[in-house]
Amino acid sequence: MDYDDQDRLDYIEVINDEGQILLDDLPILAAPLGEVLSGLSARGFEAIGPRVGMYAIPELGLRFGTRFDDEREVEVVEGMGLVPEETQPNFQRG
Repeated sequence: MDYDDQDRLDYIEVINDEGQILLDDLPILAAPLGEVLSGLSARGFEAIGPRVGMYAIPELGLRFGTRFDDEREVEVVEGMGLVPEETQPNFQRG
């Protein structure tokens, strides 16, 4: 978790190999990146990224990171964060 200079929650992240986050019925955590990106696109959301291994969907207040899964030999989503207001210029739609 991250807090702003007034001690308000600014960002919270979920990284969990045993749980799951669903967007509609789309599994996110540990899912192959290509499947997540195409699933988001099918639901009308385009991710911005990657920027230093991170993607963002500012309309939903979400960011997610990836890692390479050696067993499956594919990039997977490692964690997802909630961002109440996107303030990073690299993750804002222009």
